[in-house]
Amino acid sequence: MTYVVPLFDDLLRHPEVNGVRAILVYPMNALINSQKQEFDKFLENFPHTHIRVEQYTGQENLTKKTEIQNNPPHILLTNYVMLELTLTRTHEEKLVVSPDLKFLILDELHTYRGRQGADVAMLIRKLRQRSGKDLLCIGTSATMSTEGDRENRRVSRTYSLRSFYNALGQWPSAQGHRPGTSTTTAKGPRPVLRQRLPFLET
Repeated sequence: MTYVVPLFDDLLRHPEVNGVRAILVYPMNALINSQKQEFDKFLENFPHTHIRVEQYTGQENLTKKTEIQNNPPHILLTNYVMLELTLTRTHEEKLVVSPDLKFLILDELHTYRGRQGADVAMLIRKLRQRSGKDLLCIGTSATMSTEGDRENRRVSRTYSLRSFYNALGQWPSAQGHRPGTSTTTAKGPRPVLRQRLPFLET
């Protein structure tokens, strides 16, 4: 709900949007299948809505993929491998170069570690460059950290956030503050970021 409500609110406020407004990235197709079912259940309550949600993975047949390419949905559910492939295919360009693209959401953020985390960080940069948009990036996770004492969990959450913001170019490097950012310092998050993410201080 943390990102579904803002997505639907944005789409209802902008009914003129026709292309992909949000790309939701999940680490596994099983999660995508589950989330698509939940979206469908929700939209059944609004039979006349203009909002469309589709999943785009290796599971769909060619007919379905062609239909999505020709008539992109407002919300696209995919995995990071398929998104990477989509960026290299000209016939899928509508899905990633949509003039209406605004949101990039990565669920299960804690799974992107090590080499996989580096791959996803590069993918985010490529998508932003290719789309030409300053995307609003959202990362969610229900299991950032469950081990150790309160301090260990705080450090683990901060590390995960640092990795995410680094991928977006919005967190300072070890050398100091990055140009063009306003929410961080060389020592950590500025007060505005602390207000938005209060658990950084808990």
